[in-house]
Amino acid sequence: MLYSSAFETFAATPSIQATVTLLLLGLAVQWYFSLPPAPKFPKADLDEKDWHGSLMKAKSKFQNKPFMFGSRRELIILPNYLFDELKDLHDAQLSFRKQVYKTLNGKYTGLGKNVTPLAESVKNELTMNINTTLVILQDEIRYAVEEGIGNCPDWTSVKIFEKLLRIVALASGRIFVGRPLSRDEEWIKLTVNYTVDCSNAVKDVGKIKPWLRPILVPLTPSIRTAMQYRQKVAQKLKPQLKEMIEASKNIQKEDDDDRHDFVPSDQHSMATWSIGHYPPGENPTAETVADTILAGSFAAIHTTTMTLTNILYDLAAHPECQKVLREEIQRISAEEPSGKLRKKMMPKLRKLDSFIKESQRIHPLGGAMLMRLVTAPKGIKLSSGDYLPHNSVIAVASARQTSALDPKYLSPMPPQPSLDEFHPWRFSDLRSHPGEENKHQFVTTTTESTVFGHGIWACPGRFFASNEIKAILIQLLKRYDIGVGPAGQGAGGEFKRPSTYSVEMGYYPDPTASIYFRDIKV
Repeated sequence: MLYSSAFETFAATPSIQATVTLLLLGLAVQWYFSLPPAPKFPKADLDEKDWHGSLMKAKSKFQNKPFMFGSRRELIILPNYLFDELKDLHDAQLSFRKQVYKTLNGKYTGLGKNVTPLAESVKNELTMNINTTLVILQDEIRYAVEEGIGNCPDWTSVKIFEKLLRIVALASGRIFVGRPLSRDEEWIKLTVNYTVDCSNAVKDVGKIKPWLRPILVPLTPSIRTAMQYRQKVAQKLKPQLKEMIEASKNIQKEDDDDRHDFVPSDQHSMATWSIGHYPPGENPTAETVADTILAGSFAAIHTTTMTLTNILYDLAAHPECQKVLREEIQRISAEEPSGKLRKKMMPKLRKLDSFIKESQRIHPLGGAMLMRLVTAPKGIKLSSGDYLPHNSVIAVASARQTSALDPKYLSPMPPQPSLDEFHPWRFSDLRSHPGEENKHQFVTTTTESTVFGHGIWACPGRFFASNEIKAILIQLLKRYDIGVGPAGQGAGGEFKRPSTYSVEMGYYPDPTASIYFRDIKV
């Protein structure tokens, strides 16, 4: 009755109607003018069936000028050199974490939340204990390669992507949680499948209108599937959580140059390290440790596997490089009496490092790198005069857009071949010049080398990822000859390197392709 009376008064009083209308109009105008201005950059043409080709044409057309690119979520693609003035801006101005949270629909998928224990343990213990993790990795990789590929007395066809996925899951799992859990079959399936199911959930959330998401997302099957992983992983962790908490209190900080002629305890694990990075007063639970492990698995397993797959495809396509790499590995390994890989040895493997970096340059995992969300309330003004509005997402094109399109990008030193060609020793040649010895490495980040990010948000896990990739390649090169043809032939004529697929902004090695392995003849 009260509501009815008030409505009748409102309807019968023109002055009140006018006042309310003007108030609402004023709020609407205020809201409109408070919106950040739309980016004032030219928009690149997009062929939905050929994102890569469209991006290449846009880079050629706009040269060293920013442009808009994309479909549902447009990116501002900046020329690489401009990122140099942005690389050290903090979260309040330019945010990597908030961009990840937004892109992965973290509010609904849980991705990108509560990552501090993971980030801090990667930045600290994982990076400071490289010798320890190298010994553990080598032990697990030997096991994983023998279990996954095994003896190949004659040339044997191998679908290497699925083999590498398991090898990487085992190696990463040994560092993340240690044995026996890392070799548990259900655990391996959980950590491998999590990325795929979460990616499906991210896509499904993106298809729902934002205002409908609070209602429809909880009913979405892919979301419910993704959410179940936390409970399943937590259930696996519960029996050893108490032991992990105790181990986190007792772990000694080791000198990174210590020698390890034995395999260290499996208590040297990401799960244990992460427990030491909880905020004061917050106690770890199986569920929160599960969040850490799943976030690490999401970030590491598939990306490392795809990078390794591309490298193996390039090794198979260029079998003549395998002998050069083996000779380097044998020469550097001979410097270590135990024969084990050490941190101090890894930078000396210049040709292996160069091969990996060149493979990744030609076959990156995405068309755009260094994606960041502009969080500065008033946007960011660049030295070029360009303006980046609040809440816009910026990026730079990946190394696949070569010097033919951007003359500022990685100009080759003569007599190197064009950047349009695969040249395995491109970066080891560059490092042979005075003053360049410690540059151009796989883990080096610059405005031109952006795979691992750049600036304050450069990936702290890149050193571990690099060592894991190299340790796996070294084990495979010591064990097998590799080719694209059934008799070990390289690429050429009827035999070709397996394809790379472009799906929107992502590049993916063919996961179904086979290459050929044979035990090295002694």
